[in-house]
Amino acid sequence: MSDSLAEAAARLEAAVERLARAAAAMPRVEPSPVGVPVEEVAALSARLEATIARLRAALPEGSPILAEEGLDEDAAFDEAGLPEDEGGASGPTGPNLG
Repeated sequence: MSDSLAEAAARLEAAVERLARAAAAMPRVEPSPVGVPVEEVAALSARLEATIARLRAALPEGSPILAEEGLDEDAAFDEAGLPEDEGGASGPTGPNLG
């Protein structure tokens, strides 16, 4: 290897070493989680549950509206108070929904 090529390789190696030290000295920042914050989901869930409870309280038992929507006395509800479909699942489904 010629002297100039060896010198260039040595400078490159030294530059890479300085870059590696500088990168190691930089503070690490944790990436923010993808999606909606859990606190916002919990707050929306509580709000929706309260709204559903108010709606049920406003509609009398045996209401034709409830029967038309499949929400009458014979309907099965999950732990969130949503009607279960024939397969036993409730609510929307999808890649991130269950």
